[in-house]
Amino acid sequence: MTQSKSAAIFYWFILAIVIFFYGFESLLRSAPDSLSKLGYGLSSGLSGSEKDSITGLIKSYYYFSYVPLQLIAGPMVDRYGVRLVLVVSTLLLFIGLILSGFASPDYPYLIYAGRFLIGAGSAFAFVCVITTATYLVPDDINFASGLSSGVGLLFASYIGV
Repeated sequence: MTQSKSAAIFYWFILAIVIFFYGFESLLRSAPDSLSKLGYGLSSGLSGSEKDSITGLIKSYYYFSYVPLQLIAGPMVDRYGVRLVLVVSTLLLFIGLILSGFASPDYPYLIYAGRFLIGAGSAFAFVCVITTATYLVPDDINFASGLSSGVGLLFASYIGV
């Protein structure tokens, strides 16, 4: 299938937006590690092992939703389409970010709920990248897959992990 140069540029632009979403969710996946290194949100009266336990609990709430939704991410993208799934998952990410932003020692459950929603939104990112690349640039699917993995690692390393 041949395509014009302007169409190819447009397809790669659309794919870049989806890859950016994958990079953003990679950054959010790594956030508790860097926050625990800075001591953000953790009481200074806690010992090192207690802070590590709380950080582990915060990270686990991400995976409580991420892992089960990864099992159904492909069929949901096939059924509802990439656009709808990306919009809903982006909304879940931002609602989770807002909840996590309001978390404090007085309201510790907000960060747990926020991380749970962030995990739910993140579960669809890579599946959406691969599906979008399959439709838009089928000849370069391997390059698009590798590029998205690289962008995810770059975003995660940006936060200091």
